[in-house]
Amino acid sequence: MIQQMPRQGKLHLALSSSVISGHLPYHLNQLPLIKAIIVFLILTSHNCWVQSTKCPKVCKCASLQTEKTANAELAVTCDGAALLDIFTQLDSNHTQALILNNVKGFAKLGKSRMVDLHAVHLKHLQITNSGIKDIQDGAFLRLSDLKDLDLSQNLIGQLDPHALDGIEGLLSLNFSFNQLSDLGMSLTKLENLTSLDLSANSLKGIPEGTFSNLSSLTYLKLDGTPVRKLFARSFYGLSSLKELSMRDCTITKLDGEMFAFLPHLITLNLGHNRLQKLPPAIALSNHKFLHSICYDHNEITDLPAAIFSGLRLNRVDLSFNRIRELGPQTFDGASLSHVDLSHNLLLTVSPVALTPLGSKLSILSLAGNPLRILPTSVFSSLESLKMLNLSACQLKNLPHDAVDDLVSLKQLDLSYNNIHFLSEGTLSLLDNLEELELSGNPWVCDCSIHALRDWLGKPNNADKLSCQALVKGSKNEKGGNCVKAITCAAPSGLLGQQVSRLTEEELAMCEEEDKSTVPASTQGAIVASCMGFAIVLLIITIYLWRRGKTAHGLKRACVPSDAESSHKEDDEDDKVPPLPDCRRSSLTNSDHNFVFRHYFDHLVTDPKLMSDDAEDLEEAGNSDNEAAPLSKKERDSQYSSQNSVYSTRNDAAYGMESTV
Repeated sequence: MIQQMPRQGKLHLALSSSVISGHLPYHLNQLPLIKAIIVFLILTSHNCWVQSTKCPKVCKCASLQTEKTANAELAVTCDGAALLDIFTQLDSNHTQALILNNVKGFAKLGKSRMVDLHAVHLKHLQITNSGIKDIQDGAFLRLSDLKDLDLSQNLIGQLDPHALDGIEGLLSLNFSFNQLSDLGMSLTKLENLTSLDLSANSLKGIPEGTFSNLSSLTYLKLDGTPVRKLFARSFYGLSSLKELSMRDCTITKLDGEMFAFLPHLITLNLGHNRLQKLPPAIALSNHKFLHSICYDHNEITDLPAAIFSGLRLNRVDLSFNRIRELGPQTFDGASLSHVDLSHNLLLTVSPVALTPLGSKLSILSLAGNPLRILPTSVFSSLESLKMLNLSACQLKNLPHDAVDDLVSLKQLDLSYNNIHFLSEGTLSLLDNLEELELSGNPWVCDCSIHALRDWLGKPNNADKLSCQALVKGSKNEKGGNCVKAITCAAPSGLLGQQVSRLTEEELAMCEEEDKSTVPASTQGAIVASCMGFAIVLLIITIYLWRRGKTAHGLKRACVPSDAESSHKEDDEDDKVPPLPDCRRSSLTNSDHNFVFRHYFDHLVTDPKLMSDDAEDLEEAGNSDNEAAPLSKKERDSQYSSQNSVYSTRNDAAYGMESTV
């Protein structure tokens, strides 16, 4: 509170000072400093006198001067005192403002508690942190002149229908940080109310008629109230409302019709909700006064074409959403001057997406989007753009043509990107800037860093640099400290070195190193390829080994040949018996081929010839020949890697071989 003296007090002081001056020696009267000190002491003593005669002992008071009266008025502030001690000692004729914090005895606010308050001229009443749970009917009947009532940070759960009777002339009401679950009809008589704060309560919804008689209300705050869903007529009656704030209200959907009852709305704040879609442009098309909308910290994924068409919006905040793309027609028909799209999921921006904003857009933020590369001439049409924020966009470079047409640009933020250098042409376009942020980039101090080093060396350019202050919450620093923050990230020999202090000797060998050294990206690609090839070979080897493929088996599997057989004369050790233990599975592919080509040509089908006696007789009859023919058993042995099955009497063998 600003302490001021009433007119009578000023006149009295003026007379007193003149009298005192008349009695002082001549040489003291000539010293203005001494006279000023004396007047100050008189003023201080007079204020103390006023407060001591009209202020409760347990409170602090400040003197006020109103425009309508020359009498001194008091603003009384009491913290932690007892209610009875305050009301009984309060000056009822001069107290205009009463501020009570953490006061005992206020569990219920009713006639019995307020009866001792005789401040008939009270204009401002604030009772906070006092544990008020209920406001009874007629609690404020004696405070007809009250204009401002603040009951925030209490435990109020409900309002009786006549709880606010007697203060129909109230202009401002604050019920924030309470436990209100229903307002009922308690606000209907406050026709002169202009400001209402209901934030951080437990309202589950806003039924129709809640604000039906508040035609003078211009400011409504519902932040932190879980209304979740708003109905078409939730704001019926608020024909004069200019500012509506509903942050963190868990709103999932908006009914476009509800804005029809807010024709004079200027500012709409819907941040920190769960909106996935924006209301259609037609829902706000008739709001000719609408200036600013905040949709930050929602779940919006898409911006339809011409979503802002027909609106007279100047500012829209879409930061911290999930928007992935800006289409070529997103801003068709818009007249925005300030667009915040920071911290979304934008991978690219259509080269013509910002063209409709043309000469209107002056502030644009794309910070925190994984853009990496800016499309050619994406900002070419923004001739009025003054502030551009591209921080933390993972940019690898700033193309010359990206800022070539930004003739009005004054502030540019390129901090915390992946920029390794800036070309001389790009830096020449930044000479007209008033503020530039470059900190947090991994500058590579090779031959390409010369242009930046020379640019930083110019005094006028160094003064343009801005960077974050080391102390959190402080304003950004400018000038020399920001020049020091631009340091080398590579090569290792210059790590941490200030770019502005690099010498010609430190950069003298950069050309030779660039020619002889393979770039780190190429080295990484080669190593990754070799490792991948080795892993594939290892997997194939393990797979074949587990399938039982030995070195010889691998050779057969990889180089199949009909000539490779267990009957090859030059590879007797590798022969595989065709029918060991009478199993057909023991035949290799070459065995099968051999049998089918030769064996069936000499197969004996006559049962008489298959007996041992017939074979002996045939041998005896042919004994006279010079070269006796081979027996069937011997001939059959030529076609098998083992002795013929005829050598052993085995019915199963006969049957098996016959089957083959």
